[in-house]
Amino acid sequence: MDFCISPAFKTTIIGGLNMKVFSRYSCRMIVLTVFTCLLISPIAFSANAPAPAKPVTKPAAAAPAPAAPAPAAPAPAKAGAEDSKAPATGAQSGANNPKLDPVLKKSMDELKYVYDVNPEGTCRMTMRLGKDRSHLVFVTSKKETYGGVEFRRVWATTLKSKEVPSSDILSKLLLDSAQKKFGAWEMQHWSDGYRVILAAKVPSDCSSLTLKAAIRLVLFGADEMEEQLTSKDDF
Repeated sequence: MDFCISPAFKTTIIGGLNMKVFSRYSCRMIVLTVFTCLLISPIAFSANAPAPAKPVTKPAAAAPAPAAPAPAAPAPAKAGAEDSKAPATGAQSGANNPKLDPVLKKSMDELKYVYDVNPEGTCRMTMRLGKDRSHLVFVTSKKETYGGVEFRRVWATTLKSKEVPSSDILSKLLLDSAQKKFGAWEMQHWSDGYRVILAAKVPSDCSSLTLKAAIRLVLFGADEMEEQLTSKDDF
């Protein structure tokens, strides 16, 4: 049986087939394109992405310069002028020495002491003790301050030694200090060795009577101990 197909119907069928084929082809192309983009995009992204920034390395801080060594400790200062019985000499050895404390000068003159003045302004007196002995006593113009009170030193040397005095001597001095009304024994390191010194500190504006008491205590105590320890009269 022959069928008669009109040209219009043929066109409709062929157009439908062509649309199906086109649709399948288009879907495949879309899928392929998407898949290709997914593969290519990371590579393109990686290629176009800026290189990671390199960490900035700060230059190491320069090592601090080594601290300058501490200056050497100065040699212990002497308690005053040389403790020799030779009189002080020089242009400033008299009462006109500008370093002589006027308050001290007034007290020394009131007590009628015979003294000379060393370059530091310290008064030195060679005081006789009977016919055979004498002792050199110092009174300083230089003052020390504690608690707002100014003090001056009255002192005399008893012993000079190249080495530290023995423990027996030091024990004797400590026991003797405990018996004194004021003042105490000291050991000092001078440039030529060690000194054992009896020293009393009095207010710088003390009365002449107080100053006299300190001078007498130092005078008799230092000379008596010198005689006990050395049987000499060097100071």
